[in-house]
Amino acid sequence: MAITFILIGVVGYLLIEKDPPLMTFMITEDGIRVGNELYPYENINSFWIFYEPGGKQYISLHTQAEILPYVKIPLGDMDPVIIREQLLKSLPEKKHEEGIIDILGDLF
Repeated sequence: MAITFILIGVVGYLLIEKDPPLMTFMITEDGIRVGNELYPYENINSFWIFYEPGGKQYISLHTQAEILPYVKIPLGDMDPVIIREQLLKSLPEKKHEEGIIDILGDLF
C-alpha cells in the first residue's frame, strides 16, 4: 500500500511539473476552433470573458453539451477587448458564474 501511495505521488508530481500543450484558438465565421475541435455558433448559448490583470484571463463558452457545458479558453497575451468585439458579432454575452470546480482549480 505504501508503494502505491509513493507511485501516486511521483506521477502527480510529474504531471504538475509538465508544461501544458499550447493550443491554437481561432474565431471563424463558422464557430470557435480550439485545437482540432470546432464549436459551431449554433451550439454555443453565450460567452463571458473573465479578465483580471495579473489573474484570471480566459473566455468561458456556455455550450449545449450536457456533461461539460462550459469550455474555458485561456487568453494568454491576447487583447480581451478585440476578442469581445468579434464574439459579439455572433454570440450573446451573458455573465457566467464560476463553479466550485473552477475555484478549486484556481487553488491548485
